[in-house]
Amino acid sequence: MEANLGGVKRERPQLEQYLAQLRNQLEEIRTARNTVQARVNALRNEQEGAVRLHDLDVRAARVVGGIENYLHNLELVDDGSALKLRIEKGCKVVADLEEDLTETDVTNIVESNLSIVSGYMTP
Repeated sequence: MEANLGGVKRERPQLEQYLAQLRNQLEEIRTARNTVQARVNALRNEQEGAVRLHDLDVRAARVVGGIENYLHNLELVDDGSALKLRIEKGCKVVADLEEDLTETDVTNIVESNLSIVSGYMTP
């Protein structure tokens, strides 16, 4: 037994050196694992960002498509349309009526309307 104990004592420095090497390797492996884990996390974050960006692109494309469809289907009024002609005709009628009315006519109409209103107000 003493012989075995003597052998262990002789080999102890070599064993301690070997254990130190194994500990160093373990630390290097842990460091490498942490580095790889950080890279994986960064890639996941980048992928999530890319998915969000893709979703935003899809939504923007839908909005643009909807606007394009709306503009395509929108019936624009051109300069020679019937609506423009009706507006011009209405403006001419108003101008003619304004020319026909004198200040005295306006005063008489206002006074007539006031007397009707005051007739409704008195018992």
